[in-house]
Amino acid sequence: MASAYYRPCPELDRCNELIEQYYLKGDYEPCFAGHLALAEQGYPLAECQVGYFYYEGLGTERDLRRSFYWTERAAQHGDRDAQCNLAVWFYGPGVVVPRDAALQRHYLTLAAEQGHEGARAELKRLEEAASGKPLNLDNLILIGMPGCGKSTLGVVLAKALNMEFVDSDIVIQRSRGKKLSQILEEVGDDGFRQVENEVNASLDVHRCVIATGGSVIYGQEAMEHLKAIGTVIYLHLSYPAIEERLGDLHARGVTIRPGQTLHDLYDERCPLYEQWADLVMECDGLRLREIVQRLRERLDL
Repeated sequence: MASAYYRPCPELDRCNELIEQYYLKGDYEPCFAGHLALAEQGYPLAECQVGYFYYEGLGTERDLRRSFYWTERAAQHGDRDAQCNLAVWFYGPGVVVPRDAALQRHYLTLAAEQGHEGARAELKRLEEAASGKPLNLDNLILIGMPGCGKSTLGVVLAKALNMEFVDSDIVIQRSRGKKLSQILEEVGDDGFRQVENEVNASLDVHRCVIATGGSVIYGQEAMEHLKAIGTVIYLHLSYPAIEERLGDLHARGVTIRPGQTLHDLYDERCPLYEQWADLVMECDGLRLREIVQRLRERLDL
């Protein structure tokens, strides 16, 4: 789901109720109906969510034209998530609307001016791409929050590009002969990040898609090495989407300080992902094959 319902807005409480009462339980039809009723009253947050439901076919039949209609309406009413999503429409394959780089940049700028992190990062990428600096495509390195789909996407992307797949977490486990959770218990967060930094800084691979751990961006040596051997791709997901996907943080080997919340961790890491990324891929509302297709288009592969 888009992150807008976590921001103060007139319909915030009602949208939250719909999400908690229906969406999180997988009961999509009443959730869609409730959002549609609010959207028809002109609430931009609900309009954005209705666009999402139509796009995914949740609680209603999948309808890309209606998805675009409600997304555009929300964007025009000032919803920053809808503005960022609309930019993706104008970058896309032109099924519903023609590709339009000017409109893409326009809506990214509107969203960025409202503080949308993903829009800011994408504008930065566009500026760097315009400078003509070539990307190193020998390896593709995926970074992002735990739960954003680095490993799942990495396997599919590697197969599509006839490349090998490397999961750096598995490399870490093999190097120590232990699970990530066991390493964390023995050496703590700081010790784990040191191990992670050393392992990633020593990767010697070619023609690989590399899925990294979520905390790799804390390692200066690791990130400098990864950028030197390939293109770093940040898979960006909104906080609600991350929260929905993650279960037991400890079991997943997520390094988090005592008293720190998942939201704190998200806010701390997102600027670092953006800092190290050569390319930012917005993944909210996209299916796996769509992410692969868009990455191939953007990388010209």
